[in-house]
Amino acid sequence: DNLTLIDNRTAIQMEFIGKKGTNEENEHYIYLITQVDDIFYEIQYWIDDERYETYLPEVKKIIDSIQFIEMDKPKKPSFF
Repeated sequence: DNLTLIDNRTAIQMEFIGKKGTNEENEHYIYLITQVDDIFYEIQYWIDDERYETYLPEVKKIIDSIQFIEMDKPKKPSFF
């Protein structure tokens, strides 16, 4: 387990290596979770052992590019 940042917000990152389902090959699995206001976001990535190192830099770029955009909260109509 590791702490990391997603869009300058604290996130928990966990990494596992193991077999998924009936697959005979080991797979790498990365799981990230962060909270924005009252909502939790999960990011999951898994890939077979042979291709892990090849695609990991691209996956990290994608994670680094994530931005959470604040939305205006809906206003209550005046008749409520």
